Amino acid sequence: MGRPRKSAAQKRLEGTFRHCREPIAEPEYEIAVPRKPPTGLNKWARKFWNEYYPMLTGSGVLTEADIPTFVEMCKAWGASHQAEYDIMHNDDGSKRTLVEYRQQRHYSRNQMPEMLERREADDKFIKLAIYFGMTPSSRNKIDLGKKNDSVDPMEAMLTGADIKAVK
Repeated sequence: MGRPRKSAAQKRLEGTFRHCREPIAEPEYEIAVPRKPPTGLNKWARKFWNEYYPMLTGSGVLTEADIPTFVEMCKAWGASHQAEYDIMHNDDGSKRTLVEYRQQRHYSRNQMPEMLERREADDKFIKLAIYFGMTPSSRNKIDLGKKNDSVDPMEAMLTGADIKAVK
């Protein structure tokens, strides 16, 4: 199985791209365009979409092909927050403590269904967030850098460009 493969675009951002090791025709996708959150997201998932979608498209990380994965990440975020809300609030919306929840439902810590839902949603969210560079360790691998419009003098000499224009 091994590690999941990285796209050429991601390797370019990280500075590890080598032309000789890449497939000849890897598909490249357009950067995602601004859009509203899809229907079916709960309030926490919509809030996450509205906050992070512009950030990821602005940095060039999110492409049109990544939208379904990003939607799943938003759903995982929303499911985690919904489970947390269900744990900390009674059916009528009043707040309660974790101890009160366990006593009301007669659950031991390992049997609480909302805790299991939250744990699964958190795990799914973290796995998907890594692919978008939304964790410190995965973000550290991406180097957007500043675009340098100047031409290297040696490269200009080899390609026959006007050296005076370079300076």
